[in-house]
Amino acid sequence: MVAPSTGTTDRPASPPKLSLIPPYHIVYLGLLLGPLTAFTILSLFLQTHTYNVYLSSPHASSTGDVVAEHLKPVASIFAQRTNLLNRVFIKNAWAWTSVAWVAQALTLRGPESPEAKKAAQIAKGKAKADAAKVNGAAEDEVGPEDQEATVASPLAKSLLRYAIATTAWICFSLWLFGPPLMERIFTSSGGVCVPRQAGDALDGMSNPSGEASVAGDVSAFRMPNSPIDEAFCRAGRRGISLSERPDLFKTAHLLVTEGIGSGRLRGVWRGGHDVSGHTFILLLSSLLLLEEITPYMAHFFYEFLPKGLQYPLPKSLTPIFPRPLRSNRNPFRQGEPARVQNAVVMSSILALVGLWIFCIINTALFFHTPAEKFSGALVALGAWALLPKGG
Repeated sequence: MVAPSTGTTDRPASPPKLSLIPPYHIVYLGLLLGPLTAFTILSLFLQTHTYNVYLSSPHASSTGDVVAEHLKPVASIFAQRTNLLNRVFIKNAWAWTSVAWVAQALTLRGPESPEAKKAAQIAKGKAKADAAKVNGAAEDEVGPEDQEATVASPLAKSLLRYAIATTAWICFSLWLFGPPLMERIFTSSGGVCVPRQAGDALDGMSNPSGEASVAGDVSAFRMPNSPIDEAFCRAGRRGISLSERPDLFKTAHLLVTEGIGSGRLRGVWRGGHDVSGHTFILLLSSLLLLEEITPYMAHFFYEFLPKGLQYPLPKSLTPIFPRPLRSNRNPFRQGEPARVQNAVVMSSILALVGLWIFCIINTALFFHTPAEKFSGALVALGAWALLPKGG
């Protein structure tokens, strides 16, 4: 017997929408790649990057030769390689990022204060009792939310993220079974190490006192930009003396060898595809720190926004930071000392990310070719893709 029709048809439940990239990652990538792209395009119109690019070209001279008018340095302190922001922050970007990571690991992800733990246990016990009355569940049953609320699991994931990011930084900047990745790309694309010339602002060839060996006769030590051993460039500002490595001073360098006497010969990289190390480290650092504070973002905004914004703004952030993404523990509702401490750490990390974005803008405007910035961003995104997400 066929049941009478009710006039309605049962429609299959629509499958949940799958997003290849979560909304909060889209926001983060837009926040970082947007300024990088926009100011790189602007640099092409204003030609603000050409002078620093010229200094890294095979034809560059560091002896003060007159260059074309349009290649004069840009009148901005942020266009200078020796500016304070570059020397203090960008050159030590991973150290600053590591300090920020340790701070959030010890505070935001650290153990709760006894008062907060007791209050959380009371609230959890009450919630279990209410659930038991409604659903008949045993009060001592452990649900998924209890398993996820442990400190060890989020902290372990955070530690794994940091370890992978640090490994990526080492392989790119310091060592990859020999020269780092950035140097391998540079030399394989035609980059060479050449001598820093006498009279260079960075003091290319000098005696131990830092003065030219023959006063007033810089040209006596002038060498063509012929390649020298890459060890001179890897030695950095310290350089290498004849007594340390006589095997590196070949016949072609006798003039320089005689000129520097007991001083040191320093090298500088020229030519090749110089992958933007600044773009790499600033993007990777920002993405790592943003991933670390994501579980606490909505809690932070709700607790510390002005009263009029406490409800509407966090609610509008729900599509970006859905509840499953948030930490079960609110580190900003602990006792007064811990609450303030956690707020200071969170604010400092957001400020550091803001500084990295400002540095990305300066890099986009004043340094590297668009291709070099693009490759730096590509390597950074590749490293970020390896990091565990969420939690």
